[in-house]
Amino acid sequence: MAEWVSANFANLLPAGTMTILDTARTLIDIVSFPLEAIASVLDIAKTFLLALPPFDFSEIIRDLIEDFKNDLLGSGFYLCDMWDYPIHQLEPTTYGPDQTYGSYSTSGSSFSDFVSTLAASLDDEQDSNRPQFTGSCAMVVLIRAEATIDDLEVFIEDGNIGQTMFEGMAGTIQGAAYAMHAARMRGAFAKLRLLAEEQSQNHVATRVDRLETAFRDYTALTQEEVDLVQAPMNPETGDRFFEDTEIADISWEEDVMPFLEEVEEARLTTTYPDWNRAALRDIYPQIVDMVDAIFDPILELLQIGKTIKDQIIAFIDSIQSKVQELTDIIDQIDAFIDQIEDFLNLTGFHILFLTSSNGVSDLKAQLLAAGNEPIDTDGWFAGFSLVAGGDAVSAFELLFSPLAS
Repeated sequence: MAEWVSANFANLLPAGTMTILDTARTLIDIVSFPLEAIASVLDIAKTFLLALPPFDFSEIIRDLIEDFKNDLLGSGFYLCDMWDYPIHQLEPTTYGPDQTYGSYSTSGSSFSDFVSTLAASLDDEQDSNRPQFTGSCAMVVLIRAEATIDDLEVFIEDGNIGQTMFEGMAGTIQGAAYAMHAARMRGAFAKLRLLAEEQSQNHVATRVDRLETAFRDYTALTQEEVDLVQAPMNPETGDRFFEDTEIADISWEEDVMPFLEEVEEARLTTTYPDWNRAALRDIYPQIVDMVDAIFDPILELLQIGKTIKDQIIAFIDSIQSKVQELTDIIDQIDAFIDQIEDFLNLTGFHILFLTSSNGVSDLKAQLLAAGNEPIDTDGWFAGFSLVAGGDAVSAFELLFSPLAS
């Protein structure tokens, strides 16, 4: 019987990858210092550049890499994106009298609910994009399973898992993060409204009105403006959105007021009309042709009349530009190596790898029967699933089966 295991991202890359990365890191350290000297002392740079041996890019290796990319990365897989599953776990359970505030469960749901939801999607006849293989096929499910919603790391602040891995899904993960943030923020406003209603009689109306206004302002914020508002938090316990904090333990002056002020400041708008920067070419496009007609002949004359000095300066500038390009490439390689190492060191993911010669229906049966569930209590889940069939199965197994070993 298939079982869930901890995902081993170190097996995602071909053997020898870390050796290549370590070698690249060493080369970067060796090359970086001379490049700094090249940029400042061009005569030394010329000598150094001439002495550098050329890199030997083997055509055989190039062909192997291209074959690998075409056979593996270009394969037609079926993707089921469930990074937004926590949104469904956050479905409102009740609404306030004006239908603006919603509350939700903070306990999550069972792992079997998650698996059942995924399994049911394989039989959804309304989904024409679902995999429908009847022969050889394979499936991988990669998820995070955590006891608390914050531990999923699907949030809008820096450190979101969409920033460190699966960049192709970064947009989906970010969208899910903002939707989850909005649902939890509605819950916070609902709790704070109850707090406002419990204030002394001479404060209730004013504080409820201010909270209502802040809520309307918040729902009108852009994503960029939402980023300016910190999630309300119990400073003593670190409880975000006051989800596990009793109303009696929330201070209007110390906890609520700073939050409302952030919302109000983020929503500040200018008074009509507004000024914007503009280019004359946008207002009067014909002026471009006019300027070209006047200045192009002058530029041509200047080009013809260049002195030797000008040419030498241009040559030096060209060399300095190439040195800067090399420096930029080195910085990109260094950043890429850091990203790969961060990816390989990821923890907290669980994977289920399944194969079958009897089609998707058998994959579904194995999915529902898989043992060693990653969490045996209610929790929060997010991730994705891929299915491949036919000719793509071999490449699929090559890539994903090592992750489950």
